[in-house]
Amino acid sequence: MRNFLIALCALGLTAPVMAQEEAVTVYVPETAIAAAKDQKDGVGGLFVMTVESVAKAGKTLYLNSHDDYRDRGNLSIAVNMDIYDQLRRSVGGDPEVILEGKRIRVAGVAKATPIKRRGRSDDQVSYYQTRVYVYDARQIEVID
Repeated sequence: MRNFLIALCALGLTAPVMAQEEAVTVYVPETAIAAAKDQKDGVGGLFVMTVESVAKAGKTLYLNSHDDYRDRGNLSIAVNMDIYDQLRRSVGGDPEVILEGKRIRVAGVAKATPIKRRGRSDDQVSYYQTRVYVYDARQIEVID
């Protein structure tokens, strides 16, 4: 765990190295969604969840905590496809296959992302989806 936190700091995802590990908050989907709800810049920490579904959309691979990504209780890990090969090496194969059903820990910032209605010209937000954006495969750790 200590090495993971040091790597997290090296990526610039948290404040400078902290003397106490307790300073990093660990969230499950429910607590991440509640914490990010009213925070414009999101909440940083470690996010632990079981990947219930996986989907690709554009240049993003989504790892979801629910089968239905539209569920308000879903936490989405949004992996930039530019690091797909890095993630493949990190998990030892196709992330879409290997990560589904696995429990993962992700370092990053959870943000309530506005989802707009398709086919509408206005900017009306349909709902908010909480996402953790991943730009480096070292942010994701398979824990079981």
